[in-house]
Amino acid sequence: MELNQLIEFLLQHNINAKEHPDEKGMLISEHLLGNHNVTIISHIPSDFPFTLPTFHLHEREKYGALAHVAWGKDGFADICYGADSYNIDYSRPKFIFLSALSKMLTLLDKSLNDQDFNKKELLREFAGVWRFHISDNATALVCLAEPTQRFEDLMIRVPNNKKIKNNREILVINSSSNQCNSNHFFIKELNSKTRSLEGKGIILSLPELPLPPEPNESIISWWKNVITNLPADLQNDLLEKGRLTRTKNFYIICHAKNEDGQVWFGLQCSNINKENIPIHAKYLCNWNMSAVTLDVVSKENLLSRIGVENQLSDKKVCLIGCGSVGGYIADMLSSSGVGEITLVDPDKFQLENLHRHYLGAHTIGNFKTDALKLTLEYKYPFIKINTSKSRLLDYCDFEKLTKFDLVICATGNVTHQRRINEFIVQNKIPTSLIFSWVEAYGVGGHAVAVLPNSQGSLNNVFIDNESDKPSLYPNINFIRKDQKIKKNHAGCGTEFIAYSNIDAIQTATISTQLALKVLSSKLEKSGYISWRGEQDLAIKNEIKLAHRFYRFKDLMHFIPLACEKMS
Repeated sequence: MELNQLIEFLLQHNINAKEHPDEKGMLISEHLLGNHNVTIISHIPSDFPFTLPTFHLHEREKYGALAHVAWGKDGFADICYGADSYNIDYSRPKFIFLSALSKMLTLLDKSLNDQDFNKKELLREFAGVWRFHISDNATALVCLAEPTQRFEDLMIRVPNNKKIKNNREILVINSSSNQCNSNHFFIKELNSKTRSLEGKGIILSLPELPLPPEPNESIISWWKNVITNLPADLQNDLLEKGRLTRTKNFYIICHAKNEDGQVWFGLQCSNINKENIPIHAKYLCNWNMSAVTLDVVSKENLLSRIGVENQLSDKKVCLIGCGSVGGYIADMLSSSGVGEITLVDPDKFQLENLHRHYLGAHTIGNFKTDALKLTLEYKYPFIKINTSKSRLLDYCDFEKLTKFDLVICATGNVTHQRRINEFIVQNKIPTSLIFSWVEAYGVGGHAVAVLPNSQGSLNNVFIDNESDKPSLYPNINFIRKDQKIKKNHAGCGTEFIAYSNIDAIQTATISTQLALKVLSSKLEKSGYISWRGEQDLAIKNEIKLAHRFYRFKDLMHFIPLACEKMS
């Protein structure tokens, strides 16, 4: 699209624009927004209209604190109008530009002329505004802590080798509130011999979130204003804390709530001499202060991003069977915010399962439970993993079962699974059960949930569809019974069922979906979910499929266990 054509089109819509005299692909236009006559510089990207234009406010420093408007050293700054969130009708490029310009001007008008809107948006976008105050070479902090009531000390651990520079340079921890497990990556890094103590720090809870610093406002003057507006009793406590603590290097991490949750920000403070720490206006002299990059390892900060239910962190799950399906279930439960998982499996991880298991080659020869514990706790900071080398039938025990909110059986041993289900029913144990298994050749997988005080049990799945009598073969399977399904490469003791990593993941997915519904009390009755795959491999291996396979249409749809025959 030629710029002169766009300029002519804009003029037809009462917008006077001209080409930028010095910059190719840019337009300049002036707009009256309330009492403000603003100059907008529009940049049209080379791949426009597939990418929307960007807009910049000229002489940004004239306008003070503005929501959704960045700033830069070049005198103008980007205006954020949500360009990445629009679905673009790229067949009408001129209208695309006009629409984008109009959306941007509407937002800028509100930021300039509606003080309540501007203040509310500045608070909501505090973290985004804070980033503009962080220099390119600023220190990066990782804080392992939960929100505090008032203030608490932080331990600071920095690399021994000053030549090591990375975006995880300094780790800080509040030991009393940190909830990370001892095997987590950051805990191991924190305690590494490559790090040492240096400086002091504090985590401070602010009663109210302050407005972020204005463009070109010094951080130390902004901080002085923040702490002088704190409640008198908190100021007095900080004054006493500052009087008793002196150092050259000090870190301040603050948190406060806005309408979306907790907002965190970090400050680095340095001094030539050991001075009283700068947490009260009386002690700010001679300190240098700068904004730092901050990542926070806390439950609220991390788990809220995946939309988990808060009560999941209090739930205890027993997962019996840590093979291909069980390994992925363990990972999915951990990533979903479940607080404690007990892994039960007597077997070691073998090479032949490498291509369809969650574990990696470095864990071959280790017990599956131990390898999963280390892997999951290293990855997920708030999960607690217990391990047991017992077998499924060892858990036919009232005391053991009542410790858990949910028991998941993913062993593939039908006889043992039926026995534990029978034991729970006979003893009226108030623990929910999920049974999970995958079928051969990618035809599908199943997950059955059995809830206490709900009609139906695992026995419903073992009623023959033709005779209505008890059967030893699940009536929800997609493969017909009385066929040789297992293969072996080296005779007795090497038999296996052929299925892929994707099949295991699919089955783990429906099992975890059921588990999360059970744990969050969103499932009111016993039932099951199946997924159906393709028939090609089964037919190639001369496997006959059941009628259910061909008439199955409700993919991943929950079916109650209310009747004796499964459809």
